[in-house]
Parts: sequence; C-alpha cells; structure tokens
Amino acid sequence: MKSKLFIFAIALLLVSCTKNENDVSDPFTKTNPEELYAKTEYNLDMRDFALAVNEAISSNKSFRKLIKEEVNKKFDGDFNVLLTKIVERKVENYQLNTNGIVMRVAGNVSVRDLLNSSFLKAQEKAKKKDSHSFSERKKTSAFSVVDQLTQQYPDLQIAVPFLEEQLEDENYVPPVVFLPEEYDEQTTEYLPAINADGEYAQYAKELPDYACIVIDHNERMSYRINDDTPIPTPISLIGVITESGISLSWIMPVETDQSNTSGYKIYRKTDNGDYDLIYTNISPNNRSYIDSNLDFNKIYYYYVVSYNDFKISPPIYCNNGQGIIINTRPASATIFEVNPIGPNSVRFRWNFGDSNNNGELNIYKREYYTEEYTTPFYNSTLPVNGDECVKYNVPAGSQLEYKITRTTPIGTSAPKYDLLFMPYRDVSQKSSVYIKRLKHSDVSQIESWRGAPEYVIKGWRVKKDGTNHTVVEEFSTTIQCHKDQGGEDDTWETINRLVMSDWQPGFDGATWYDKLSFYAIELDDDGSLLDNIATTAKFAEKIYTEWGKTSSGNTGETKVIKSGSSKIAKITPTVIAAIVVSAVEVAGLITKWVKSKDERIGNWDLDYFENPKKTVVIPAEAGGVFTIELSDTSY
Repeated sequence: MKSKLFIFAIALLLVSCTKNENDVSDPFTKTNPEELYAKTEYNLDMRDFALAVNEAISSNKSFRKLIKEEVNKKFDGDFNVLLTKIVERKVENYQLNTNGIVMRVAGNVSVRDLLNSSFLKAQEKAKKKDSHSFSERKKTSAFSVVDQLTQQYPDLQIAVPFLEEQLEDENYVPPVVFLPEEYDEQTTEYLPAINADGEYAQYAKELPDYACIVIDHNERMSYRINDDTPIPTPISLIGVITESGISLSWIMPVETDQSNTSGYKIYRKTDNGDYDLIYTNISPNNRSYIDSNLDFNKIYYYYVVSYNDFKISPPIYCNNGQGIIINTRPASATIFEVNPIGPNSVRFRWNFGDSNNNGELNIYKREYYTEEYTTPFYNSTLPVNGDECVKYNVPAGSQLEYKITRTTPIGTSAPKYDLLFMPYRDVSQKSSVYIKRLKHSDVSQIESWRGAPEYVIKGWRVKKDGTNHTVVEEFSTTIQCHKDQGGEDDTWETINRLVMSDWQPGFDGATWYDKLSFYAIELDDDGSLLDNIATTAKFAEKIYTEWGKTSSGNTGETKVIKSGSSKIAKITPTVIAAIVVSAVEVAGLITKWVKSKDERIGNWDLDYFENPKKTVVIPAEAGGVFTIELSDTSY
C-alpha cells in the first residue's frame, strides 16, 4: 500500500504541472490553520509533535543534519525516518545565551530530551498566545511526551517528500506540515503548517519550491515477531539517586533488537507494598528510565522485564533487590542576593552550581517579621538565563525578607534568605543631603548673650573597605540663626543648606555600609574645640551606648533593631567598636571638652535606607528640645 506522503507529493506535483502559471495562490495564506482540522486526539497529537519538531529544528542545526542523514537512507524506499529509530540518537546541544543568540554548549542531548524540551517551549509560547489546542494527555506522568507519542503511534515518522536536497544547506530551516486524519488528496485544499513565524495554512494544490518536513504515520512498516522467538532477559539493573529522581539503567544481551524485543516494562513498590507497573516503552534500544514521582523518606524497589507480542522475560531486580531511600534534600543555593538597582527596582541573583542548576525555582517574600511566607511570587524552571531576575514597583521604605528554594523530584532544598530595605533614594545616582530648617524649644537654655543661636553641625560618613570600617568623609557647617526666627523659642529657622551632594554607597555583595552621623553644638567660643579629638571621642562614646537605636519616620520615635537582623545593624558594632578605641585613648581630654563654653545639643543618624525627608527630634543635652529637618532636595 502506498503511503499518504507518496500520494501527497505526487498530487502536488501533478496539480502544479497543469495549473495556469498566472493563477498561483499564496502558499502562506491567511486562512486560519486551526480551522483546517477537527480537534480530535490524533490531530492534536500530530499538531503538538509538529510544533515540537519546528521548535527543535529552529534552534538545533545538529538535529536538522540528523534528519537529513536519516531520510536520505530511505529505509522503506521513501525519504522518511521513524521517530522510534532516532529517539535515542545524540545531537549537539544548543541554548540561547543572555543576548538571545543560539550558541553551542558543552555536551550532547538525546533526540528524546531535545523534543521534550522543545515541546515545553512550544507549549509556553502557545499559552502566551492563548492557544487552546495543546492536547490533554491523561497517561501516567512517568511518560515523557515523546514516549507517549511513540507508544501510541509506533509508526510516527518524519519525512521530507520533495526537494530533500535543500537540506544540504545547514542554515535552511524547513517549515513543518502535518497531515490531519481527514486529509484527502482529492479534496484537501490547505494543510496546517508551522514555521518560525508561527502557524499558517499551506496551500496543498501546488508543490512548493522549498522543502518541507511532513509529520505523518508510516503505512508500509510493521515489525513482526513470531511466537517462538526467544526473548532476551535483562542482565543487570542499577538504580542511583540523582537530582532528577531515581535513575534506572539496565544491560541487555547483545542479540537484543526489534526482531525479538518490543520494549521494557518497569515495576515499582514502596516499603512493604505491592509492585505496580509504572512505565512501558516500545524501543528495545531505550534501556534507561528516571522515576521522578517520589516522596521524601520512602524506600523504593524496582524490577524490569523485556517483552514482545508473545512473551515476557524473567524479572531483573534493581541493585540485587535492595531498596533505594530518598533521605537527602536537593542542594540549596550557594548564593542568594537581593539588591536595589534603581527607583523601586530590585535584582535577585542566585547560584546553585552547574551540577545542581535544575528543578523548579521558587522565591518567596514576606513583610519583615510580620507574616508567614505563602505562595511564591516568582517561579521558574531552572536554568534561568543569567541566574537572575528583576522586579519593579517595590515600594520605597519596604522592609522585606526573601527566601529561595529549589524543588526536584527528590524533594525541596533548604531555603536561603536575604533581606531588603528598599531605599527611597535612587541607588544608581548620586544623591544630596540638605538641612532644611531647625528650631529649639527654649533658646535661653543654649544661648545666653548673643540673642540668636549659632549652631555648628559636624557629620561623619562611615564606609566599609574589605573587612575594615572607617570614617571616610567628614563635613561641618555653621548656621547663624536670625533673632526673629531660630532666635525665638520653637520657631523655625529656614536654611536649605547642602551638606553632601554625592552620596552613593557601594555594595560588597552582603552588606550596605553607608550611614551618616551628625553632632551639633551651639557655638559660644571660636568653635575650635568641636574639631579636636576629644569631641570625636565623646561623640563615639555616646553612639556606642545607643548603637541599637535608629530614628524612624518623622515622629522622633525610636525602633530597636536586634543585632544582625538588618544589613545596616550588622556592621554597626564593628564600626562603633573601632571608634570607641579612639575614645578610650583620649579619655583624658573629655574633661577639657566638658568645660567648653559650647552648649552641647546632641547627635543623630541618617541611614541610606531611610526616608531622606526626615524630621529629627532630640532632647538637647544642654536643655530643651532640638528639632531639625533633613531632605534630599532643596525644595
């Protein structure tokens, strides 16, 4: 019996030879391709497979080369090859790089794995286009997509019925056509087809001037096994735990082939249960299987038999009958970092290592110590290009805790955590610090003879360099108040004084390290004592005693942060401890500093993560209440 493909090619050729040259239809018609076939299981299976083949040939020229070589063998007289003949073959591996360019990567991949991954990619594209026609497969999850197809359609073939010589061009990517079950060479006008631009209707009454790959079933080929044919028995069966599940592989006698073996059946039991069939393949050359349907802390036992149409071999038991227990979780991330990269923008970066970069990735978040983790806000299949993702619209001032896990068939990894205090400032730009205005509740407490206070405010910026924390920048400013403004009790003195214009902290991969600390006095002498080392020592001593407190909001309230609970607090003891060493060395000068005529106001901090528009209210050491407003702008 002649195959449909042969008739299809001849019909196209005859029609094209008799057709008027001026009456040529566009082969890429706008006819809706999904209207060309009924939504039967067979048609949807053929469509799904055609989409997977199109995805594979578009991204893997090694697969195109394999198709060219195999169809040219003409195993049944036509330019075609059975899927079962090539499913175990290896081709070169190609992946998209971060720039979206297909690149050759290390190692090879089986045609089965290539088509399975191509099917998933095509399925994702179909979902984005809201396409409904991916068929629902209700078989056991132990079957891969390709194995499901080869089991149900053992004669499924890939063919190039005309112009096969065009495949000699390794850069040529042919469209993929499939023949629906209602195809009739006399009446069918259009056939469903797929190319790099998507699905289209291929005109069927005219032979194209380019080669096509055609998906159909072979009507010529049938393997026959006699009832007296001896069946080979598996020699050994080994099972090992991998990140993908329990990997089984078995060895067969050298005479094993399609003349005596149809395939293999794999049975499994857990603990003291009964053996159940979990997988059947139809290829005598497919001698491995990965069981990915597993539960943690269970013991699994396996055996394999070979079979044909008439016989089943004796079983071979895995690892000589020993069970395999799943009691080790997948490896967790070695690196997990959550960093702001711009206004309301956050980058997540992780690394699982090359050997563990597989499975399902989940990233969870919660408000810092306020609620439980729920569903993941980011989910993907590893590997992910660049081992990173970016999220936008993260509110400024957010205090969030994130955790990352990886799930494989053997379980879920231990989580890895990171914290995010989302800055109000744009970390990608330098920002400014302004003193907007200030006031004192009782000026008489700090100013007795000039009539209006004159403040000197000194600031220190702390930065991390390797393992050392040092004061890398100092600044000071003098503010002379007007008698009818800051010279009055509880009356604002408007200043708009720029004290820093280039604040842009760095990040060492683990800790943000920039913080500004201020100290203010009301000046009654020449101000020289503010710059001496005793002043710095006293300032350091005061910060050390209250290092766990940080101003929050605009209310002047304080919030206690436990040691190690935030990226800012983590470094503070080290920084202050270094400064206090200096305080001890100059303790003898403190008495002189205390006797100064300058009236001490007090100190406050500004963390990079805080709202830059901050109002600080502190009890002045000399008496009364001192209030100062800070901002990142002059308006």
